[in-house]
Formats: sequence, structure tokens, C-alpha cells
Amino acid sequence: MKYIDHLNTLKPYCLITTARGGSDFFQSLLDGHPEICLFNLNYRFLSEYLIESITWKNSKTDLNDFIDEFIGKNLERLVSKYNTWEGQDRLGITKDKSLSINTNEFKKFFLEIISGEIINEKNLLLSLYGSYHLSLKRDLRKTKIIFHHAHNIHEAIRFKSFFQNTNLIITTRDPRSSFVSSLTFDKQAGIVEWDNYRHLYISLCQTVIEDPAVNSFLDSNLNYEIPYGPKNYKKAVKYIDPEPLIVRLEDIPKQSILKSLTKYFDIDYSAKLEVSTWGDLEWWGDRLSTKKLEPRGWEENRSYNGWREKLSYFDKLLFDLCLHDLLIKYNYKSKEKKIIIRLFSIILIFLPMKHELRYLNPLLIILKLARGGFRQKLHAISFPYYFIKVRIILILFFIAQISKTWLNWPGKLLKD
Repeated sequence: MKYIDHLNTLKPYCLITTARGGSDFFQSLLDGHPEICLFNLNYRFLSEYLIESITWKNSKTDLNDFIDEFIGKNLERLVSKYNTWEGQDRLGITKDKSLSINTNEFKKFFLEIISGEIINEKNLLLSLYGSYHLSLKRDLRKTKIIFHHAHNIHEAIRFKSFFQNTNLIITTRDPRSSFVSSLTFDKQAGIVEWDNYRHLYISLCQTVIEDPAVNSFLDSNLNYEIPYGPKNYKKAVKYIDPEPLIVRLEDIPKQSILKSLTKYFDIDYSAKLEVSTWGDLEWWGDRLSTKKLEPRGWEENRSYNGWREKLSYFDKLLFDLCLHDLLIKYNYKSKEKKIIIRLFSIILIFLPMKHELRYLNPLLIILKLARGGFRQKLHAISFPYYFIKVRIILILFFIAQISKTWLNWPGKLLKD
């Protein structure tokens, strides 16, 4: 059987996530399993890369040029000493190794797999995945599933259009922890451009699902626009998979959970699942993570980031009011509020959260207007707009709570 024929028999799985939901960590646990075919890190190949590819835009795509362009634009995925952002330049027990795939071999495998086949999006993706697997000196014919880390719903919808029997997985973490992580890791990583009100708004949206379609998009396969909102995203998720698998960051790499995962995948259990790796080299996390974790081992508070102390009482009350059913569905603790508090919650929604106060600080606004660059000035004067946007998303969350949208949110939680 030709490689491409085998690749077409693989059962497809697609991964999306909530903000800081551990999707890269989850994928790194699958990295060394011999029955899983994947590609390095999350990759929006169908919804972003191909749109920008100059060789794919050409009416007669030359495969030699296509793979040369691909390697050039994604060299850090193959030679990871260049991928400092994701911490792939410090792999291995001693943190001095990196992934080093021979790019000539990668190109040779790609051309071998796709040779004689129709040049379309699906065959390009399969050939790239196959050549990555072969370049790691792994037996491609032993693989049973193809695992595509789409990361966001846009890419997942595109993947679904080519792999109709796609199984969807969603990695998540406690939304309160997700919100805190999104707002605190940026400063420690020195990402000044994300220290603004717009990022806070997006971080709040992403506690439910990554990349919240701030701008509506139209997908020909879905055949309707998806402006941001829980009900619309529920439709989009169910379009991909009516009952996706929910994996909590707090539960991995617990051995019993990983064993349940192999039953879901219908593959053999391997001890390699218990170790976070890329190319079989231990991974110590990206440079954005404030809590440095060991590549192996699980404990109950492994991913706790102090959100109980970093959120105000009022903030925690808002999360309970707006996301109670979703928190309970995902097995997180949440107190159901008395009816009198719920009646007044619509008023509470119009008060700023603790982390919003930074961007409503008159002194900070004046300093940004006086000393900041164009973007900082723009962010400084946009505070009324994003104050309203935050209120709108909180209202949408609250409506989803009282209308039982969260209670019926698609997905089944991975359990031991």
C-alpha cells in the first residue's frame, strides 16, 4: 500500500482550545506514540497558511517550489533551535537539545508521498504529516490516527470539510484560571503590545473558546456567519462534532486519564503518553508560562495559578453568575447564587472588574497618550469602546446561563 493510501485510512481527530487551555501540552503528550501521526505544534494550514502561500495561489502549483516555500516559512517547526518562543530550543533532560529534522529528507519524503496524486488541500496536508513522521525515523504504517491541532474553530471547520468523519477534542481549564493566565503571563514575557484593554476583552471571550471571531467570518461549508456569541459557537462546535471530547488541563498527565484517552482513540497504551516531548525530547513548556512544570508527573494543583487570590470577590461572583452551569459541567467548583443576587446581577455586570481598573486609570491613559507610540495611543483612547464590549460579552454569558445554553453545551468530559 502506498503511503498516501495508508494516510487516507487514518481516523481524523481535530483539537481546539480555550485560552491557555494546555493544547500544546496535550499534543506534546501524544508526540511519541507510534500509532499517532501529527505535526509539530498547532497549525492553521488550511485557514491561514494556504491563503498566504504564493506557490499555492499560482494556477499551476509546482510541488518542488511548494515544499521549498513551506520549509522556508516553517523552518522552526523542523529545526526547533529557532523556535525560542515555544521553548523548543531547550529540549531534553539537560535543556540543551532541539529538534533537528533534515530538511532535504523532509522534502524527499513529501514528494514521494504526493507523487502522482491530485494536488489538493487534503493531499498536501496528509503528505506534510506523513513526511514529518518519516523524518523522525518512525514507522508511518503503524499509525492509526491523524491528529490535527487546529487550535481555533476557523481551522477546525476547514479541516472538517476535508475529513467528514472528524472527531473533535477541546482542551480547557478553569475559566477563572484561564482569564488570570491570559492577563498575567504577558507582562512576565515582556509582551507590551498585549497590555491593553482589547486583550483583556479577548481573554474574557476566550475563557469559553479560543479565537472568538471578533470579526464575523463566512465559511462556505457551514454556510452562515458566526458572530461571537455562545449560541453561535455552540452551533459551530456541533457542526464539527455533536459530542466532542473535553480534556481539562488540570487532569493531565494523570495516568488513569491517559488510559481513558487511549480507549477513546482505540490505540494501545504507551508510557510515552506520560511525558511531554517533541521529537522524543523532553519539553519544559513555552516561555509564556509563569509556572515552570516538569515534563512528567501529575499532582492535583499542578496547573493552579493562584486565580482565587488574584481575582477579586466581585470578579469571582461574576464568573459564578455568568458561567455556573459550564463550570459544573466541566467539574469545577461554583456556587449557585440565590435568586435575589441573580436579579441584581445585571447591575453588577456594569461595574468594572479588578483587572479592568488598570485600563481605566486616568494617569495611565495620559501617560500613554503623552509618551506612547501610535498603537498605545489608540489603545488608550479606546477604553470606552472596550468597556462596553466587556459588558456585552458578560451579558451574553449571563443570557447563556439563564437560558440553559451552558447546561446543554456540547461535549463529554474525559474521566478516569
